[in-house]
Amino acid sequence: MFEFLLRFLLSFVRGMGGPDLDKWIRNLPGAIGQELATIVKGSLGNDGKATIDTEKRISEWVKTKGKDATSLIAVLLDGVSTLPAAGGSLLDGYLQVLNLIAAAISETHSSLVLRGFVHDKSFLSYWKLDLLIKSGSRFEQDRGASMIHGRSLGIVIHLLSENYSSETLVLLNKQIRNSRFRQLDSTLESGSQIVRAIYETRVEMEDESSHTIPSGAPALIELVDSLYEALDAQAAVFNDLQKTLEAIKTKRGP
Repeated sequence: MFEFLLRFLLSFVRGMGGPDLDKWIRNLPGAIGQELATIVKGSLGNDGKATIDTEKRISEWVKTKGKDATSLIAVLLDGVSTLPAAGGSLLDGYLQVLNLIAAAISETHSSLVLRGFVHDKSFLSYWKLDLLIKSGSRFEQDRGASMIHGRSLGIVIHLLSENYSSETLVLLNKQIRNSRFRQLDSTLESGSQIVRAIYETRVEMEDESSHTIPSGAPALIELVDSLYEALDAQAAVFNDLQKTLEAIKTKRGP
C-alpha cells in the first residue's frame, strides 16, 4: 500500500512545476501537510521543479509517516486541488477521489474490487482494467455535458451484487492478483450494472437506469477506505511468497 502511495506522490510532484506546484504546496492541509510542504520547498531546483533530492526526501518522509494512512490520504486528496468553491461543480470533488483510484489502477496495472461507489456504499464495485483499450490515465470532465467519463482509461466499472460478506472484498482482490490478466472471472460480471457516466446528482448506467447521489456523497469515504484494503489484499499474495522464500533462506543458512 505505502509503496503505491510513494509512487503516486512522486509522480504527481514530478509532473508539476512553477506556479502549479507552488499553489499545491500552499494548499497542503494540517500539520502533516506542512511537513511535506517544507520538504518539497527546501529541495526544489532553480526552475521551481522537483529534483532528485526532492524525491529522495519525499521517499524518506513517506517511510516515517506512511503508516498514518488516514493523514496521508488527506494530504493526497486535499492537496491535489482545492475543494470545489461554493457555486462550483460538484464533479471537481468527485474527480479527486476517482483519479486517486485511477492512479492506483494505473500504477499496479490491475483491476480492483472496492466497496460502494459515488452514490452508495452497500455493494461492491468492480473496476475492470482492459489494457487493450487504455489510452489515458485520468477520469475526465466533459464540461459541455456536465458529466464525468473514463472512456480513455480502459476501466469499466461494474456494480456487483449487494449480497457480500466482509471477507469478499479481500477474496476477490486476491483472485484478481492471481489472474493472468488481473481481472475477475467473467461469470462474476453476470447481472451487474455498468456505469456510463457520473453527473452532479446522479450516476447513469449503460442500461439507461440511474442512481441518485445523496448530498455530500458520503459513500466516497467507504470507497477510499476500501482502496487500501484492496491494495493490501493484492499485495498479500506477493508477501506470502516472500515469507516462504525467507523461511527457505533461514533453513539453508548463509
